[in-house]
Amino acid sequence: MIIQNGEDRSPSVSSGRSPTRKKQTQKRVQRPTAAAQDTIEDDMDFLELLGNDGNRLTEALYTAYSLCRSNETDGQALCSNLVRIASGVGKVLHFVAHNYEHLSRHGRRNLGAKSLDQDKSDFAIALSVCARAFMSVLVGMAKLTESNASTQLSSLVVCELVNMFKSALLSVASSARQTAQDFLSQPPQPKRSKGNATANLIKESVSARAVAHLLISFLGFLERSNPVHQKIFDGFVFVLFERVGKRLYYCTFGHHRSASIETNILPPPEPKDDIETAKRDAETLAIRLEVKVLVLILERAMGLAPNHMNPQNARSSQSNRVSRNMSMKSPATASRARLSSLAKDRLQRTLVACMYGSKADDEFLDVLTKPLPPMRLTSMQNVAKVEDKDVEAWFSEEVWRLVGWDILAREDGW
Repeated sequence: MIIQNGEDRSPSVSSGRSPTRKKQTQKRVQRPTAAAQDTIEDDMDFLELLGNDGNRLTEALYTAYSLCRSNETDGQALCSNLVRIASGVGKVLHFVAHNYEHLSRHGRRNLGAKSLDQDKSDFAIALSVCARAFMSVLVGMAKLTESNASTQLSSLVVCELVNMFKSALLSVASSARQTAQDFLSQPPQPKRSKGNATANLIKESVSARAVAHLLISFLGFLERSNPVHQKIFDGFVFVLFERVGKRLYYCTFGHHRSASIETNILPPPEPKDDIETAKRDAETLAIRLEVKVLVLILERAMGLAPNHMNPQNARSSQSNRVSRNMSMKSPATASRARLSSLAKDRLQRTLVACMYGSKADDEFLDVLTKPLPPMRLTSMQNVAKVEDKDVEAWFSEEVWRLVGWDILAREDGW
């Protein structure tokens, strides 16, 4: 339930719009710019009904739109608001996933809808608003890179987008968990014949699948020829592999990965009572629902990987071949090209590292890594606080820590 100022409020778009503005919009000649402006205003009307997270996202979107339309771009201000938009999308997705039942019952729900465009429930509208907010970040980043040759500001936005994608994956897991809990909390159904024994089992989490399809659309928005988009894609794939690796470990060994090797090799303890058994059953069902939609995202990511991860010369030759065979009836939703052996090896190493918890932050290991911001806005990195008398020892330790000294232990290493 959504509560604002002590009152229950449904985030229905119709309740937040002015009838006067609606009539004016219908009478207005819908030029592209005017139509886009109306969409922006409608999105902001809707976001205001989602509480504090929606309000903060609205403010960031409005400021970013104003900065993008300005002749002189303030790079710092634009970057700051793009970061706020990316962060806000993750928070709104978390809110929407937790309020699926409430949001899906409001608005004009279409049970037979096959896409978000056809479904007019508040849940579907919220996901569409998040999709347009993500596109706004991409547009803002294009403006940012045009006006600022430095990559530091755009790197900050890339990092926040990756954090948003990771947060959205957690929202997928949360939706699956909520679906499992709701299903198992229902009173037991009467027993059926053996032929219908599986009829009572829930097949999917609708809310988790919807959020997953939104993330799939995020991957599809990224352009193969844009270097910044390639960094975003790499970051998205890394956090996806992090999640997939954790679930792959669970599905392979029947328990979650532990920090110690001793705990990992021991079989999981048996549940002590009915409460613990019910808790484990709910977790198992939630993971089964989650992995079904994770495969959807993974399949899309692997289909697009050749566009972003193959060597540049291979991508250009493949795009030329694809363009000759393309038509309006068969848009290039996924690459028909094969993933290069180098890119495939890199992805496989990344998955193994994410699954078993290897140190994926090793700069000399050819795996995908989560992008880290090179700086903070309006700040520079501080040097380490070390006592003067300990500087020499500290320096030696840091050099060997960063570079490694394995070669010193090998007789043939020189």
